[in-house]
Amino acid sequence: MGDTDTLNNSNSNNLVDTDLHSNANNSNLKQLEISELNKLEISELNKLEISELNKLEISEINKLELSELNQNRKRIKCEKYSRKDKNYRKTEAERKTSQRNNSDIRQIERQRELASKREARKNEDFKKRELAAKREVRKDINYRKAEAESKKSQRDNSDLRQVERQRDLVAKREARKNDVFKKRELAAKREGREDENYRKAAAESKKSQRDHSDLRQMERQRELVANREARKNDVFKKNETEKKRKEKKKIARQDEEYRKHESERDFHRKQEDRSNPEI
Repeated sequence: MGDTDTLNNSNSNNLVDTDLHSNANNSNLKQLEISELNKLEISELNKLEISELNKLEISEINKLELSELNQNRKRIKCEKYSRKDKNYRKTEAERKTSQRNNSDIRQIERQRELASKREARKNEDFKKRELAAKREVRKDINYRKAEAESKKSQRDNSDLRQVERQRDLVAKREARKNDVFKKRELAAKREGREDENYRKAAAESKKSQRDHSDLRQMERQRELVANREARKNDVFKKNETEKKRKEKKKIARQDEEYRKHESERDFHRKQEDRSNPEI
């Protein structure tokens, strides 16, 4: 009997242990399931919130874009309607002709365009695209013909030539203030002068100018106009007078009588200085 009681007690203890283990395992499983469920719920909630936020942002962006598009459409419609009006077209044409006739406005517009192009050309991609576009355009025969005709008309018109010449000179003066540009320009000139064909072409052009009296006269007039404009600057005038004085002295010193006269004048001046020394 005692043995049977002990066996029953041990069995009951084993059953209690198994129940405890099973309860512990069940609680662990429940905790894991709850944590996984919480993670899934949180991730789904986050996804929903992000999607809702994206929808809101997209809707706001679309609203802004639609408003801008509507404004642009309204502006284009207004411009179309206004262009149909004869008075508007006349005023626009008169304004443009007045701008073309006014050299100051043309110069300002030209400077603005050049400044914007300089800023844009700092970008390497823009420079590449611009060069590629120019190459493509120059392949067109009609474009080359139009360019040649425009240049020919400019050559025939002396006023236009003068304006273009002055514009080129101003642009070169501004560009030569940059030391890097000056170095590149000098290097390019040296390279060009080393070429025999370039030297021959330059000599032939100068010879043709010398033989052609009208061209010589035009060049002379251009030089005189440029000198008159330059002499308005006081610094240029001083430099020019100094240069002329030195040249005259150089030429005069080649004459013996002038040299004698100059030496006598210096001798008398020194004697006067010795007789009247400064206190």
